[in-house]
Amino acid sequence: MYRYYALCRANIGRVARIGTRDGRIFDGRISGVTPTHVYLTIDFTQSERHHQKRGASFLKY
Repeated sequence: MYRYYALCRANIGRVARIGTRDGRIFDGRISGVTPTHVYLTIDFTQSERHHQKRGASFLKY
């Protein structure tokens, strides 16, 4: 995570899609960053539209 710290910190307030090593995908607005964590604020309206567009049911994280 340390190598992404500066990148995420520079993009606080922007919408991002983050993939984890185990294959999970998180969409949201970057609201905070520490050297080991990224905090996302999820816009349910945007996320809901994305999942409906792909044909999947809406998932609450």
